[in-house]
Amino acid sequence: MQRRVGVFLSSSANLSVLQSARELVSRAIGPCPFVKEPKVEDIFDNLPGAPPNLCERAGVPRPLKPDASESNLLIRWYLYATKGLLDLFDERELHRGATGWSETSVENEGTPDAVYYLVCAIGAQACPRDMGTYAEMLFRRGRALVAIESTENINLYLTQSYALISMYLIGASRWNAAFMSLGTAVRGAHALGLHRSEIPLSFDRRDCEACEQLWRVLRVLDLFLSLVLGQPLSTSTSGDQTGRAKYSASVDLCSICESVHNVVYNGRQVSGERQTQIAEHFRRWAAEFCNGLSTDRISPTVCLITDDARQQPDIGLYHLKQAYFVSIIVWTRSALFETVSAAVQGIYSPEKTHPVRITSRIGTGGVYADACILSAIRCIDLLRGLLAADHLPKRLPFIVNAIFLSALVLGVALFGDLDNVYPIANYLQLAQTLLQLFSKHDTMADKYLTVILNLHAACDVYLQKRVSYRLESFAYRLESFGPVVKERVPFLPDKVDTYASVEQPQTVLDFDPTDLSLPTQTAVDEQAASLLSTQDAYWQDTMEGAGLSDPPTASSANQESFDGSSLLPPAEIGKDISLSLADPAFHVLFPSSPMWEDHNFLLFDEATTFDCSELLEDGLQGST
Repeated sequence: MQRRVGVFLSSSANLSVLQSARELVSRAIGPCPFVKEPKVEDIFDNLPGAPPNLCERAGVPRPLKPDASESNLLIRWYLYATKGLLDLFDERELHRGATGWSETSVENEGTPDAVYYLVCAIGAQACPRDMGTYAEMLFRRGRALVAIESTENINLYLTQSYALISMYLIGASRWNAAFMSLGTAVRGAHALGLHRSEIPLSFDRRDCEACEQLWRVLRVLDLFLSLVLGQPLSTSTSGDQTGRAKYSASVDLCSICESVHNVVYNGRQVSGERQTQIAEHFRRWAAEFCNGLSTDRISPTVCLITDDARQQPDIGLYHLKQAYFVSIIVWTRSALFETVSAAVQGIYSPEKTHPVRITSRIGTGGVYADACILSAIRCIDLLRGLLAADHLPKRLPFIVNAIFLSALVLGVALFGDLDNVYPIANYLQLAQTLLQLFSKHDTMADKYLTVILNLHAACDVYLQKRVSYRLESFAYRLESFGPVVKERVPFLPDKVDTYASVEQPQTVLDFDPTDLSLPTQTAVDEQAASLLSTQDAYWQDTMEGAGLSDPPTASSANQESFDGSSLLPPAEIGKDISLSLADPAFHVLFPSSPMWEDHNFLLFDEATTFDCSELLEDGLQGST
């Protein structure tokens, strides 16, 4: 009994899902840091290790109250960080009451003062400034006042205070303590009758709205902690909220999560009818949630304009939308795990030198598996807008939890080869960037980041093994089926020298290698003269056949006898080509050339009236 008793976790808990993912990765690639570290039992509770009382260590009986300006600053950060989650108070009344609270002496403090202590503690916890120690001092003072008052009586202030205590402990990564404090708040709400819709109607309007808002907050916190920790629900809501006069999108979404918790994770048999009802409820919520934003005090715009004209993301809308995606992930992730587990058929064997991997293609992976992956991608895509914010709360535990669950789903999907369908690697990297944004101040975000980094490393190992497996599979198929294919379709030789020349039959030549004499200049002149005389005869026959009675004389510049000794070098060839183009014989052969239409050659005009096609044909054949 002196040993620490472990906390019960159902299959809906994040740790149970993480453990299932580790088992799947272990089967796929074997031992790795993601499978071994960090330890499962140490990932959630960030126990302070029984630190000394900060108030006593400071040498004062109780923490000093912040002044009016500082308290208003902390209240603004509280309202901004908990928008859509802890809308317990009216913003104007809270700021108005903070001035009087700062001036109240500590001897006369009571339950209303505890509310301001806890509100300022959460604001200091979320403030970008380094106020962690001061936040803990404010929290301890507020919790002490609540403990004193709760032994005497129970009222609305005490129930609100326990809800604030739960929220602060969630931000401090003390989840089990938050769950116990929330249980006290829920019991107080039941004692006040807040769970019955007809009870608050007997109060005046302000008290009625406060009771409804408190019950809405308790529902949100209860669903969140129950699903994250795998604990049974403490609250319930009967019926569908759609169509009511004061429709609340958050309460209706809590009803969906309650159905998912009871149907999928409460040990009941999941039927197709119940799954269809949940899917239909999701569709109705997506169509109606805009109508419930006013009831939840959430702005429909994504960005808010601050006093200094800066655009800040609307955390309330982010909280509501990410809760929708997370609820779909919680509903469908069991189907994803089953699909991926079926795809991983090979088991890592320590006795073998290398893991045996046989991966089958999943295809679409099923409707529910695809819905899980798409919800994870859209959730991370939604939260990427936080990266552009100038001043963001240091701790947003609901959003950090959504990033972790989405990244875990994407990592598991990659082991089912679904990265061929979805851009898993890109969004897995984006999830790490988002966790790094909060890991500097949030202990839980830092633990989540370590887990996702190890998961990403395991994914890289799997991708390498998959490439290696495909190469081995190709070689195996080539070796196994190659001979069979060759019998039907003969292959070319594997090695062919494409540069080898084909041997030609050699002719015996009567050649004396000692005879290297060159032809004389006289022989060259005689050969050139013979060629020139042949050309002159061809041109003369062509001109006479065309009816040209006065062919150019031998004295013409174009009809000079060819002298082989005056042969132009290659660099000078073509200098007098215009003279040859002006030759009448050129225009006889090419009467339709457009290059010389601007030149008024008489012979060109006369020659166009002759039909010399036959002569051209005979002349070209003779030239050939």
